[in-house]
Amino acid sequence: MNKKRFAQFSQHLESFTQRIVTQFPATVDFIDNEKRDMAEKYPELLGVVEEKRKRDKKDIIAMVAFALRESVNPERRINFFGIEHEVKRDTPEECVDSINKLTKAIGNSHRDVLLYAALQGQILRNLKELSDASFALLLKHNIDISRQHAYFLMKFSKLCEKYSKLLQCEVPLNYFNKNFVIITEICEKDEFWQNVITS
Repeated sequence: MNKKRFAQFSQHLESFTQRIVTQFPATVDFIDNEKRDMAEKYPELLGVVEEKRKRDKKDIIAMVAFALRESVNPERRINFFGIEHEVKRDTPEECVDSINKLTKAIGNSHRDVLLYAALQGQILRNLKELSDASFALLLKHNIDISRQHAYFLMKFSKLCEKYSKLLQCEVPLNYFNKNFVIITEICEKDEFWQNVITS
């Protein structure tokens, strides 16, 4: 069997065992034991699967990096169009009110969603500092976004503070959510993102 055909067989075998586990969850231990046994008898099978996984991750990183860089529009605004003057951060009540105002602004302004989301994340971080233990309750009962999204926004705002060029991207916010770890890696390694922009 040639190397290409062997690689195809190896990949098919891996996906085949995954389908079995998906269809019959009780077989997980059995399949894992069989994989270990097969890996001992045929160690060359492992190399092909691992090589493909590494190659897949490199391809994904390259695609995300390309999409981000291609979406940068230097003319894109990085100010908040006056809404920042309505935003207050001094008390938990003001933070809750400001977050809810920004939620409405995000819904009305798809074009500036990254800017508003970053600002919302900053204010959420501020609210967390001000309210300490009651942050979870405020988030659950007073703020019109999910807990998971709130924590994503806080991470996103920190990332944008460090790499402000991200705010000039024209990819949707959920693109950042889905590829957050990869985007962070890209920003850390690529000097293009480390340049600070001024408005």
